[in-house]
Amino acid sequence: MGGADPAVLRRVRHARHGRRIHRHLVRGSAVQPHQLLSAPGHHAALDDGEEHDAVCRRGDPPAAQQGAGYGPGAVAGGRVRGHAMTSFKREEITIAGVKTVYLTAGSGEPLLFLHGGGTFHGFEFAKPWTRNFRVLLPYHPGFGESGDDPDLSSMQDYVMHYVELLDRLSLDRVNLVGFSLGGWLAASFATQHTRRINKLVLVAPAGLRIKEAPTVDLFRIPGEQVPEMLVHNFDVIKPHLPTGFDVDFTVDRYRESTTVARVAWERLHDPKLPRWLHRVTVPTLLVYGEQDRIIPAAQAPHWARLIPGATVKTFPQAGHLVLDEKPEAVEAVQRFLQ
Repeated sequence: MGGADPAVLRRVRHARHGRRIHRHLVRGSAVQPHQLLSAPGHHAALDDGEEHDAVCRRGDPPAAQQGAGYGPGAVAGGRVRGHAMTSFKREEITIAGVKTVYLTAGSGEPLLFLHGGGTFHGFEFAKPWTRNFRVLLPYHPGFGESGDDPDLSSMQDYVMHYVELLDRLSLDRVNLVGFSLGGWLAASFATQHTRRINKLVLVAPAGLRIKEAPTVDLFRIPGEQVPEMLVHNFDVIKPHLPTGFDVDFTVDRYRESTTVARVAWERLHDPKLPRWLHRVTVPTLLVYGEQDRIIPAAQAPHWARLIPGATVKTFPQAGHLVLDEKPEAVEAVQRFLQ
């Protein structure tokens, strides 16, 4: 731990009420952000100093998580650092006491995009969709600009959060696109609320345990290795990474990794999900990068067998962030939804 003050680390574990508190704790103490990321139980220490039950079952986060501080929170989809998305309007709504921020632009049928396990690199890829759809890009609770709620600790909690969001926005039906962790969320939503979906797109979705093509356990990957695992072409992601030590970047990744752990620390899939995917009766498209090193494209046939009529599109020379690396993948989603 490099001599970090245990009392400070406990304070950081208790700092669950937003990014400002996290930063204050980092800047006002001798502890370094990389020490936060390697602290025992940091992913799940959320509730009045008590570590999440899953930590007790699975054990403390592995020592391999020490490093640059990317971790699972580096995975995919959210806020562009350093430049505003001027074509999107920022909206805010409170759902069950949780501040929920979403970006919106365009007109037409609503398209709800559910991001993956991080918000560090942006929604820029979604701009073409605004030509034909009213695009909504919410930050999940515990991510980006949205508030925190440690009681949201399961995928079902997040499903209900988005049911409530649609109700509050008077959206009876949407086109639903989910990526990675958000793909797991979108698939879970679709098994229960298919009638609220026009069409479904799952981009490199998490959620299934496939022995022949396992999902990489990012909790066991050294943090500094995660960014290059996200892409086939590192130049795509490089502009969104800090060139040196960045407190805000590190603390945001810590916060979001903590949120991911509430849902996925014990296991990176839902063992019950395969049982219910047959209930997804809307047109469904599965999108993968052929060089995805996190959720292999070889998982696609398994999803396609479980979802009636699902089609698959894969894109060469693309990794996990296939929507960022391949504009033609964004176009394929748009053509499918039209």
